[in-house]
Amino acid sequence: NVGSFKFNNTKNLKTIKNKRTVCLVLPEGIISECNKLFRFSIECARLMPQMNFIWRLSPILDFNYVFRELEFSYELPKNISFSKNKKLAKDIRLSNFALYRGSTAIISALSAGVYPIYLSVKNEIEIDPLYKLKFWKAKVQKPKEFQVLMRNFVNKNKFENYKFQKKALIFSKKIYSE
Repeated sequence: NVGSFKFNNTKNLKTIKNKRTVCLVLPEGIISECNKLFRFSIECARLMPQMNFIWRLSPILDFNYVFRELEFSYELPKNISFSKNKKLAKDIRLSNFALYRGSTAIISALSAGVYPIYLSVKNEIEIDPLYKLKFWKAKVQKPKEFQVLMRNFVNKNKFENYKFQKKALIFSKKIYSE
């Protein structure tokens, strides 16, 4: 248990109220990780135009540098936006889901009731900071899996979601404390 300024004492749980959902994309501060998560989320955004994606960078990076390093020349779908918020908490409040790999920002998102989705890459060691969490999270490798997950999650029993979300909040409180 680590005392941290990242401690979040949220008591309200998030609900998915409509089919217009928001996924926060949280890469680590490593260019190769930005590349994996951004390219994956572009494919997902094209498959699911009804879902919004917010790209948020680690504070050690900026979008100009990342795109220059990646030689990024994609025309982005309209449902992808760049975070302009200085505070992670603002992006978390806007989001129902978070796509991540090794970023510890996922712990803050989880503690606010956001559903974590880990992008697993074939033939790579997993770097999941939530590896001990065995419920209220998902693991995907392909955009189609992500699409099916979203469809199933929105159609799932609301009480079941709430029950697991509440347990996940308790789990996240054990990682960071005041």
